[in-house]
Amino acid sequence: KTLVALNEIQLHNKKPTKALRFNVYVDKKCVFETVVGDGVVISTPYGSGAYYKSTGGKPFCKGIGIALNNPHNHRHALVVDESSTVEVELLREEAQLFSDNNEKNMISLSPKDRIIIKKHIKSARFITGFRQ
Repeated sequence: KTLVALNEIQLHNKKPTKALRFNVYVDKKCVFETVVGDGVVISTPYGSGAYYKSTGGKPFCKGIGIALNNPHNHRHALVVDESSTVEVELLREEAQLFSDNNEKNMISLSPKDRIIIKKHIKSARFITGFRQ
């Protein structure tokens, strides 16, 4: 299944009383190992001032942001190159994956599932204002 996000992709624990265990890889290199927490937020620059920021990340203009949501051991958010591939490997507990806080496209995940996040081939276009 594929999700497209303008702001962010969120991996979140399905049961609020259960912490997830997961690994995060950037270009196949493990950057967060055996994370225990509520999940992870992977953000675009456009979404970096929203939920990503509230999970400890700082707004950024270019790249892909990775911020852990309530990790057991505090770890700083990362911003990686926009051409990077981010992979999350779910180790324990069931999780939900969704984009831009849209529950309509929610995907349920089980331990051993992997998700791959990368920049979409197409760009978004914005209308910033109208002049008369």
